[in-house]
Parts: sequence; C-alpha cells; structure tokens
Amino acid sequence: MRRVDVRQHPEPVRSPPEAADRVHPLLLLQRLAGNHAVVVQRGKKKKKTNEPPRRSLRIAQDRLDQADIEVGDDADEDEILTKSRLLDDMQHGGLHFDFKENSRVTRGQKKKMKELKKLGKMSVEQVKAAQARVEATRPPTQLQTGVALFVGNRSFRADFANAFWTQHHPLPVNCAATDCGNPITAGATGGDGPSIDHIIPWSTLRLGLDPVVVCKNGIHWDAVLQSTVDAANENLRNLQPVHARCNSSMGGVKGTDDIRPTRSLEQCPGAACTRSKAE
Repeated sequence: MRRVDVRQHPEPVRSPPEAADRVHPLLLLQRLAGNHAVVVQRGKKKKKTNEPPRRSLRIAQDRLDQADIEVGDDADEDEILTKSRLLDDMQHGGLHFDFKENSRVTRGQKKKMKELKKLGKMSVEQVKAAQARVEATRPPTQLQTGVALFVGNRSFRADFANAFWTQHHPLPVNCAATDCGNPITAGATGGDGPSIDHIIPWSTLRLGLDPVVVCKNGIHWDAVLQSTVDAANENLRNLQPVHARCNSSMGGVKGTDDIRPTRSLEQCPGAACTRSKAE
C-alpha cells in the first residue's frame, strides 16, 4: 500500500464524511493519498439482469472439470450450465459413481463414464435431449389424474395428529407402553412429549399394502398409492399414545419405508397398454 506523507497534506483533501455517508478508514486513507478513483455511492441498487450469476458459472465449470468433461474454449454460458445440470440429473437419477480412478469400477460405471465424457462434444440441443431421456426414466410421483403415489412421506398428517390428541386421546393420558404407564402431560417436550405408536408395527403393516402397476413413458412401475399408505398408517384401531422416549426405545425394524416406486418385471405392450398412466 502507498504510504501517506502527512507533510504533503497539511489540509485534508476533503472534509470528514457526514454520518449519512461514512467511509471505511482504509478508503479515506486512499483518498488522502491521492487515489481519487475510489468513489462511494449510496442509495443505488444493483440492476437485475437475466444473466446467470458468475459464481454459478464457475461452480458449473468446476463440476464439469471434476468429472473430466471437456468443454471447448468457445462454449457459452448456456452450454456450460446446461451440461452441468445434466451431469447433476444423471447422478441424482441413480447414475452416480466415483470419478476417481480405482480398480473396483464396474462395467456399468465405466459405461457411464464414457457417456459423460461425450458431453464435451455434444451440442446444447443434444444435451437437452439426453436430459429428457434421463427424466423419462425417473420414478413416477403421481398418476396423470393427480392421484399421489407414495414416495417416502409416511408422517402423520397435521389434522389427523391434532384430532388424535384432542378427540380420541385428550391429554393428560397414561402412556400405553407396557414398561411405563406414566401420564403424558400437555406441553411436555423431548422424551416426555406425546408420540403416536403403531400396535402392529409398520414393518408388518406394509407387507399387506396393495400395490398398483402404473406406466410412465413406456416403463411399468410397481407403486403404492399415498392414500393406501395414509389409511394403514392412520388406522385408529392400531394406534396408541406413548411417550416419545418410549416409542423410540421399542426398537422397531428400521428402513421399512422402502416401498417407493420400483421398476416392474412387467413389460409395457406399447399402444395396447391399459395401465394407469403416471408422471
């Protein structure tokens, strides 16, 4: 930084800034040193533009570099961002693998690595077409009629939980856990707070849920309707009030929500398909 010789400036170049226009001491020092290029503007907002943020562009370029995907020097921002999004979609669509070289890479991973390396030579239109193919193979989330499929959300609905505690089991109520029996009080939190427990565990209930076969883009999927899950999950005859700590200490089977849509062994007959269409 340029040193300031106070003897050359017996008088300040400008009067001290007012409270409404305060300047950082370092900026003021630069002004006193003769650097008049520093200008402080107040009250002006940065104009909004449709251009993508430069930081997002750098992140996208870094992602492509990490994946060893070559992009030409003449590639514009739209091409870089589009290819980066496709890379993310391919990974989130179940095609993720370790980019680091190792001896345990499978044939399928090597094939996907070769496909990703081709991205650098693809046009934006080709990338978007490939992106559409990846999207077509993603599991469905609902029928085209708007009926939701179960995709992992098994929590009690807010209105049901409220009715459970206000109408069916108003607090205080004794804990139904066999090794407890102490009262559950209103306003209790943490381990003493109220919790809803399944008498017949969910790991057993889910085995009796009726699946449906749906068709999405010519691919059949085995799925369960969200309404079917809600009916089984919120069956009052199978629910009891317990403490939160009692519920968590019962040691039920974990990871039993894996009844999300999976590829069916049934092949789609094409135009003659009569399965419910999903998206």
